[in-house]
Amino acid sequence: MTGFEAGGKNREIAAALRVSERSVERWRRQWREEGLAGVASQEPWATR
Repeated sequence: MTGFEAGGKNREIAAALRVSERSVERWRRQWREEGLAGVASQEPWATR
């Protein structure tokens, strides 16, 4: 997540990825707590 590592703002990342800011907030929190593994793609039925 180079946007996070580079200190990108949630609004900018959301606009670039065409997702909600809320999604980016959730991803950022997971990235802070778990690193890249926390934001890695998973199968839809996978749980944490």
